[in-house]
Amino acid sequence: MTKPPMPKVLLIEDDDQLRDAVREVLEEEGFETFTAANGEYGIQVAREMLPDCIISDVNLPRYDGYRVLNEIRKQPEMAFTPFIFLTAQGDKDDVRRGMTQGADDYITKPFQVADLLSSLRIRLEKSTIIKQRMDELRTNISSMLPHELRTPLAGIMGLAQFLTDPSSLPGDEEVAEMGKLILESSLRLERIVENYLLYSQFKMVSDEANTLSPWRGDQSIIAPKDIELFVRKIIKLNDREDDLELALCPDSLRISGISVQKIVEELVDNACKFSKSGTKISVCSTVEQDRFLLQVQDCGLGMTREQIAMVDGFVQFNRKHYEQQGSGLGLILAKYLVELHKGSFRVINAPEKGTIVIASFPSSVVRKEETLLASSGE
Repeated sequence: MTKPPMPKVLLIEDDDQLRDAVREVLEEEGFETFTAANGEYGIQVAREMLPDCIISDVNLPRYDGYRVLNEIRKQPEMAFTPFIFLTAQGDKDDVRRGMTQGADDYITKPFQVADLLSSLRIRLEKSTIIKQRMDELRTNISSMLPHELRTPLAGIMGLAQFLTDPSSLPGDEEVAEMGKLILESSLRLERIVENYLLYSQFKMVSDEANTLSPWRGDQSIIAPKDIELFVRKIIKLNDREDDLELALCPDSLRISGISVQKIVEELVDNACKFSKSGTKISVCSTVEQDRFLLQVQDCGLGMTREQIAMVDGFVQFNRKHYEQQGSGLGLILAKYLVELHKGSFRVINAPEKGTIVIASFPSSVVRKEETLLASSGE
């Protein structure tokens, strides 16, 4: 049986005695260890050897540790390589600076060997998980993204090509209709790209607060009229205005506006995709036990328990019935965003009777109507 390769560790340290001692310990623990005595050479070794983890002093000759970290992060193949600072500086400002620039850990000299090894193994385990996610994401994107991009792009190119031929230009009304179709395809293309990027953020670095901060965002009051706008936008794009049943409670949410908009749009769009025109799409909100519940229901084929358990990005159901269903990111993105705001997400099993999706938000973000009236002085 072939043994797995030894993890490669790069140690950048200008203290000869400490560098040799740490290298000896790492090699005894089964790590293939490379060393460098200054920052410039450390960057060169990193580019050549592509280590699984880098341990670096902060105060180094010829590029300090912060510059080493910055240069490492510029390399796509080392963007997620664990980076541990090893230094005599214990000031909180130094720790904060290292972490904000992308360091994974910060160990202060003098240190216990056990602490260094523990940090190293934890970072390597985390890195392995991230690499697995990256491989999965690459596979999914390479198989799904070209097709999903090609559909709206073909529509845009076809209409644009038609409009560039002076001999075939139609009247003003036809041109306006073509412009509308080009805009719709462009919006669809934009949404596909946005969904892939957001899904990648959640799958790759969902535990890094700064990455998803735009979706946490500045909290604002999301009133029923705002939710109604989000709903009607998607209903109109899918030409399902006559199918909508809307019943929103008067209470509001204090929460990230772009997150709520994304959640609502994805749930409503999903209901449109998985139900036939002429069947009911119900959107309602209620407050129960101080929790805000947003419910979206369609009258499509519904989902089995097995399908609900498999909900994830790029997982598609009933493809032969609904050719327009896309990449399968809508439900999982809505779920991720609800959970990002400490809420819960539930898909109710209703095969042959449609699908019911309930997004539940905690009491901390609910703003009762009477509270809003009191704060406004009415």
